[in-house]
Amino acid sequence: MQFVGDFVVFRGAVAVGGITAENLNRKAGYQITAVTTNTYTITAPNAATSTVSAGGGNAIAIDYLIGNAAGLGSQSANPALGWGAGAWGVVHGVHLVRKVAPMFL
Repeated sequence: MQFVGDFVVFRGAVAVGGITAENLNRKAGYQITAVTTNTYTITAPNAATSTVSAGGGNAIAIDYLIGNAAGLGSQSANPALGWGAGAWGVVHGVHLVRKVAPMFL
């Protein structure tokens, strides 16, 4: 199920209602602005020039991107530190030093 604020990207759509295929298939995708049981609404960068009840092609691939509804993908000013954050060999501000005894042969 999609939520308002999620993003959708179309691939393979053809021009419909005066909206070009280039605009429909843009890589940035579209943010979903409204959701009903069987539909969702997006806003194209340019207005349609005609009214249609169906169209856009029959080989359209749709990708749904992570949205804010589940608290995922939201913007943050926090640094993305992730696993292994910090310099190598540093554990909570303590530098690990490996001491090796000399070996004589």
